[in-house]
Amino acid sequence: MAEKIKRSPAPPYLVALIWLLYGLLFRAIILTGGGILVMIVLSLFVWWAASKIWPKKAMLSEDQKMQEQKAQAQAQAQAQAQAQAQAQAQAQPQSHVHKVEAEQKAEKHKTRQEKKEAKAEAKAKAEAEAVKLPPKDPEIAAMIKEEERAITEMRRLNQNISDPKLSLQIDDLESTSRKIFDHVTQHPEKLPQIRRFMNYYVPTTIKLLNAYDRMDNQGIEGENIDTTKDKIEKVMDTVVVAYHKQLDSLFSAEALDISTDITVMENLLAQEGLTEKSFDQPLEQAEIPTLEIPGV
Repeated sequence: MAEKIKRSPAPPYLVALIWLLYGLLFRAIILTGGGILVMIVLSLFVWWAASKIWPKKAMLSEDQKMQEQKAQAQAQAQAQAQAQAQAQAQAQPQSHVHKVEAEQKAEKHKTRQEKKEAKAEAKAKAEAEAVKLPPKDPEIAAMIKEEERAITEMRRLNQNISDPKLSLQIDDLESTSRKIFDHVTQHPEKLPQIRRFMNYYVPTTIKLLNAYDRMDNQGIEGENIDTTKDKIEKVMDTVVVAYHKQLDSLFSAEALDISTDITVMENLLAQEGLTEKSFDQPLEQAEIPTLEIPGV
């Protein structure tokens, strides 16, 4: 279909307005020949001027409008497709880099995990071999036997007792007891320090927990049962602290030795001017540890 031309209504309206004004203002001469000629010339001029001011406009047909809209939609679709293609092209290298980094991290994590597993396996193997070899000292052997019996009983009681706080305390007692016995196994000379712990505190603790377990399994509430259970729950707070102090006391000698070494080192560093502190005591008067060599 051809384009339609839209004409402006301004020129004929202006010409009509000119004729109307001319008829109202110059009614006497409107019918004369000169008057008509003037009006014709004036009308042509007004029409020409109005046409310049309000020119004709071409109007598209319905088919042309649809084709133009379709072309615009196709252009937008192509632009979007190109933008998506560019985004994918830019994302591919980044995704590849991320993939490589993820694979490297996974490999490092796998390597660390394998090292941890190997270390744990070696430690477990060493512990198993140590268990297989009976200690030469019979007292240490008896202590280890008592340790296994006590730890096994604590675990059994922990499974039976439903109180969450008491269960956590039993876990703590079991872990602390294991550390105490293991430390004495490595340092048999410290066995006298834990005799009371081994012969009284541990058996009494198990005795109290057994009593709590029996009363708790009765399934009833009574003055004697409830009072006894409350007393056991309260005393366990003190027992946990006592176990911790027993473990800490095993390191008293090492702590004293280290404290002495630190004091001597601080004095020597100060005398040499290697610290910010200054002392008036000369270096010759500082207590310097000596190394004793047999036979010299």
